[in-house]
Amino acid sequence: MKTASGFITHITLLAVAASALLSCTGNRGTEALLQRTEDIMNERPDSTLMILRNMDEGRLRTKGLKARHALLLSQALDKNYIDLQSDSSISKAVRYYEKTKDHESLFKSYYYLGRIHFNAGNYNDAMQTYLKAEELTDRTDDDFAKALLYAQIGNLYRTYYNNTRSLEFFERAYEHYEMAGMESHKIYTKISMGPIYNDIGEYEKGLSMIREALQWGHDNGRLDVCMLSE
Repeated sequence: MKTASGFITHITLLAVAASALLSCTGNRGTEALLQRTEDIMNERPDSTLMILRNMDEGRLRTKGLKARHALLLSQALDKNYIDLQSDSSISKAVRYYEKTKDHESLFKSYYYLGRIHFNAGNYNDAMQTYLKAEELTDRTDDDFAKALLYAQIGNLYRTYYNNTRSLEFFERAYEHYEMAGMESHKIYTKISMGPIYNDIGEYEKGLSMIREALQWGHDNGRLDVCMLSE
């Protein structure tokens, strides 16, 4: 467990690194810092969000830098469970990447735009945007990103009471979480699938998934999983 002093030290080191990178000449320093924030996004989303929020917009001198910053900021906000309902920032990334051959960044831009539509309750817009992202899944090797997309589409179909399609996409999500080695996400997917199997009358399969999630949560000291499974 990280202590408060350890956390502060980590933040301080990141701030020093950010300062050093930004001292580099022109766009190269900004590009290096954005790359650094992307590298630590999953490990330290809180630190990444702090850096991106405090970045001087004057450093974002090109459309490419502005688009990348907008995409990374949307990603950092999402990973910190801050639900945006305005697409003004991520739309910059979408518009930019739609004109480039950077299909992976466009895939992620569509995904986070879909998340914003979903948060705002615009489910039809969310589905249309997610399906645009799905068309690009063969252009990225990021299994974790694919799994996140499939899980969100599964959630949307669940909202529409389309259990068959919901299960189809949750199963895809589970497959790609497994490829990415994301064990806890696999368990959360089972928690999502269990009630759906119950709804379609496959009670034993649904109960088996919930039991497996409970056991995993107990074995790994994850009370959050245990509570969601009950």
